[in-house]
Amino acid sequence: MISTNYPLYSVVSLGNGQVAIAGGGGASKTGVPNALEIHRLSLSEGRVQSEQLACIDTGSSAVMNCSARAGRTAVACGMDENCAIVSISSSVAGSPAKGTTTRERRTKKSSNQSESITLSIDTKKQSDFHEKYALQKCVRFNASGDMIATGGADGLIRVWAYPKLKLLQTMDSVHTDDVDDLDFHPTQPLIVSVSCDKTSYVWKVTDSKQVTQLKFTKAAIDVPYKFRSCRFLPSLPGSSSEDVTLVTTHSPVSFYRPPVSYVCLWQASGDCSSWTERKWLSVGKEPVSCLSCLASQTGRFIGIGTMMGSVQILSDSLQTLRRVRSVHEMYVTSVALTVLPSAKEDGSHLPVLVSVSDRTCTATQIKTGSGQIILLAVILLLVIALFIVWMTRVL
Repeated sequence: MISTNYPLYSVVSLGNGQVAIAGGGGASKTGVPNALEIHRLSLSEGRVQSEQLACIDTGSSAVMNCSARAGRTAVACGMDENCAIVSISSSVAGSPAKGTTTRERRTKKSSNQSESITLSIDTKKQSDFHEKYALQKCVRFNASGDMIATGGADGLIRVWAYPKLKLLQTMDSVHTDDVDDLDFHPTQPLIVSVSCDKTSYVWKVTDSKQVTQLKFTKAAIDVPYKFRSCRFLPSLPGSSSEDVTLVTTHSPVSFYRPPVSYVCLWQASGDCSSWTERKWLSVGKEPVSCLSCLASQTGRFIGIGTMMGSVQILSDSLQTLRRVRSVHEMYVTSVALTVLPSAKEDGSHLPVLVSVSDRTCTATQIKTGSGQIILLAVILLLVIALFIVWMTRVL
C-alpha cells in the first residue's frame, strides 16, 4: 500500500481514516532519511488506498515508537533517548506557519476549499537515562491526552505532563531490564508495563506504587515465556457498563525451540487491585512482535503482528477473524487498528489492521460479505456430499 525510502518502525491511528507512519536510518550518514508521515486511507473498489497528507524530517534521529493524542493534535515520538512532541495543525486554504520544518500536501475539503496539514516538533526531552545505551522503547498518551508515559532501556517508567513534558511521576520499577511496552487504563489511574525481564506489573499513576504483578500460568513449566506487549481494550463507545479488558501477548524466550505464542485476556477485580487470566488463545508458532486494540461502533478488535511477517485480527472473544501469513518479508515492527468509512448507507465503518515492516506499510481487511457467502456455500456443499455418501451406504 505504501513504500518509503527508509525503514519503518511505528504506525499509529489518528482517527478519521488517517494514520501516522514513522522511522528512519538514524544518525548514520548513509543518506537514509528520518521522517514521520501522515496518510489518509480510503476504500476504492474494495481495496485500501493511501494519500500522503504531510511529512516532517526528524533530523538525525529515527522515530522508533509513537503514540497519538486523541483528536489528531499531536504524536509523541521516541527518538533515541528522547521523547519528542510532533504537533499537528491544520488550516483551510492558508499558508503554514513560519519557522516549521514540514513538507505538506493539500487535500480537497470541499468544492472550493483545501486543507493544509502542518507538522512541527515543539518539545523534546530526555526520557531514558541508561548509563550505556539510553533508549526510549515505548510511549503512550492517556485517554484524556494530558499525560504521557514512557519506558526504555533503564527499566523505569516515567509519566509526563503534556505538552511541556514536565515530569510528574517516576515508577521505581522492579523491572531489571528494558521496558518493552506500556499502556494507560482508559478510565482508571493505572498503567500496565511489560519488560524484557519476562515480567509485567500494574502501577498506580497517582503515587507511582505497584498495584500487582501479572503471572501468566498457561505457559508450560519447562518452556520459558515472556510478556511481549500489552494494551487495555476499552468498552464499546456509548456502552453504559465498563467492560475494560487487559490484553497481553506472550512469546517463547528461545527461538530455537518454538512452542506456540499466546494472546491472553485479563479481568480485573472491582477495585482493579488484582487481575486474573480470563481466556487465552494459541496464535501459532510465530513469535508475536506487536499488538493493537480497537473499540469502535463496529465492535472490539485485537490485532497482532509476528516476527515472521504475518498479521492476525481477533475479536474481543479471541475468535480469529482474519489471518494472513507473510504479509511482509521481514518481522512486523508495529501494527495499528483503525476504521475506514464504508460505502454502505448505514454509515458503518470497516476495521483495518495497518502494519509496517522494513520499508513497506500495508492494510489487512476483515473478510466480509461475499467471502462469508462463499464460506457458507462450501460448508453446504460438504454437508450435501456427506449426506449423499451416507445415503449410498444405507441403500
